[in-house]
Amino acid sequence: MKTSFTSRLFLTLAFVFSAAASLFAQAPAQGTVTGRLVDGETREAIPYATVVLVPRTAHRPLHTIRTGADGTFRLGKLPLGQYTLRTNVLGYQNFNPILVLNAQQASQSLGTVALLPRQMLVAQTPVRTFRPIQTLNLSKRIARLQPRRS
Repeated sequence: MKTSFTSRLFLTLAFVFSAAASLFAQAPAQGTVTGRLVDGETREAIPYATVVLVPRTAHRPLHTIRTGADGTFRLGKLPLGQYTLRTNVLGYQNFNPILVLNAQQASQSLGTVALLPRQMLVAQTPVRTFRPIQTLNLSKRIARLQPRRS
């Protein structure tokens, strides 16, 4: 009877401690990055821009998304660590902040990010010809083709 009581007590205590440990144990922490891209001059949303999240220790993107019609983006379920956020919008300067997601700050909201238009310089290229332009005088001829009969 004594061994039965001690066994039950031991099993009960083990169960209570394992339940308490699972309650206090945190799930693997995951981070979130949110923001909104707007034109720096007109303050209008930049829809469907590419946003890429690259870990600082690697050169391959971890996540690639497009902004919504209202310019917002949300990257969720990210492992904690250091990242570079890259925006790729034709006609705008790049925005590449370094983000740190850790246990104290797993979520980062970049708020409204105003991208400045990029000055696009188009160089003039002279076109030179080495032969005079030729004109062809073609006559109109109509050929009537009929299928072969075998």
